[in-house]
Amino acid sequence: MPKQKSVKVTSDQEKANSNNFIVVHDQVLQQWVCDELIKGFDAMPIVEVGETDTPNDYKPTDPSMENQNHRFELQGRIRGTVQPHTPLFEKIFDLITFALPKGYEFATVNFVQFIKYTEGSHFPWHQDKTDPNDTGTSLLFMNDNFIGGQLTVAGHKFCNKQGTIVAFNNSQNVWHSVEPILQGTRYVLAIWYGKPNLEDDLFTDADGEPRHLSQEEINKLTNLGE
Repeated sequence: MPKQKSVKVTSDQEKANSNNFIVVHDQVLQQWVCDELIKGFDAMPIVEVGETDTPNDYKPTDPSMENQNHRFELQGRIRGTVQPHTPLFEKIFDLITFALPKGYEFATVNFVQFIKYTEGSHFPWHQDKTDPNDTGTSLLFMNDNFIGGQLTVAGHKFCNKQGTIVAFNNSQNVWHSVEPILQGTRYVLAIWYGKPNLEDDLFTDADGEPRHLSQEEINKLTNLGE
């Protein structure tokens, strides 16, 4: 999976009012990019799914589709799961990597999913609890030709503008919701992120050469022993 090498220096937390933050890249992607992504979603096969032992986690009832891109309907929304290393996965990141959030909580990609909100559907207030390794979430608004469906994150409501990315860290603890779709259809690309693997990932030193972090650096970045 694509990895971003920048990391957050946790000593800066002393200057901050909160551990939580929201990043907004307003209309950062052009219409044709969003249209290409929607085409990729619409081309995915639709399958039946069942819930796994993990709450709010679903997989195809047909085992042959587990590692394939697929769409499924759930709670009035149509989701499209994108598997790593598939052509669609690679195309997505070729098109949008430059616009994605950077930093320690957004270092690795854990999961990618399209979400199509049909008329009358919504997403009630929730926290992202499916994967305990998730540390951040980004949401790309792929269209804006609908009424309703505004995203609210921790009390901040965002306008529906095509090509906009809203990202926030600590997504397992931050409440967010999507208002009901009053007219039309809303398309979103959701990406969940995790922390970097500080022992395995290579970082760049002052001379531009790749190297592994020392244990002392890892302890500092992860606040080990807190």
